[in-house]
Amino acid sequence: MTSTDTIAVHRRYNDEIINQGDLDLVDTIFTPDHVDHFSGEPDIHGTAGLKQFLGMFRRAFPDTQFTVGIAIHRFAGAQIQESWDCYDALGLLQQLGAVPPSGPATG
Repeated sequence: MTSTDTIAVHRRYNDEIINQGDLDLVDTIFTPDHVDHFSGEPDIHGTAGLKQFLGMFRRAFPDTQFTVGIAIHRFAGAQIQESWDCYDALGLLQQLGAVPPSGPATG
C-alpha cells in the first residue's frame, strides 16, 4: 500500500466509523486480530472489542466529530492490524465541564 492508500483508510476510520457510526465497516478496515492501544486505557483486542468500545463511545457522545485523529497504524495488507491512538483527555474533560479551563500562567 502507498502512503496515500493508508491515509485513505485512516480517513475512512475517522469519517465513516467514528463520525458517522458505521460499525459494520470495522470488519473491512481492521484485521480480526487487531489490537488497539489507547493512551491511558486497556488495550482493545479484536474487531468485536473495537465495535463494543466504539459503540459505547458513540452512545455517550452521539454528535462527536473527529477532525484530526492522531494515530499510528501497522497494516497487514490493506487492513489495520495494530493501532496506537492518542486523544486530548484534558480537552474532553474541559468541554464536559468536569475540569475548569486553564488560565494563563502566573508568577
